[in-house]
Amino acid sequence: MRFPHSADQTFLTVSVANEKVFGVDGIRYKGGVEAYPLKFLALRWGYTYHQNFFSAARYGVGIRFHKFQLDYAISPSKLTDRSYQVSFGVFLWGAGKY
Repeated sequence: MRFPHSADQTFLTVSVANEKVFGVDGIRYKGGVEAYPLKFLALRWGYTYHQNFFSAARYGVGIRFHKFQLDYAISPSKLTDRSYQVSFGVFLWGAGKY
């Protein structure tokens, strides 16, 4: 769910999903919020819940520079492997949208 609906003007996105993994008991639930306080800056928070295994939060930040995007995320939970992710994206063609 995005607000407002137009992708060019979105400043808040809310996401909720569930996932069933065959051979594993239970269902995994995921949710997240992404906010754009500035047009070039995204702040992200997500949470994963699995009743039999773990629950963990993830945090991230993204920055857009014209046709480039840089994202950084961290999963600091002691219950899961701590992870850090960095991604770099380049927009190559089209009307300037990611």
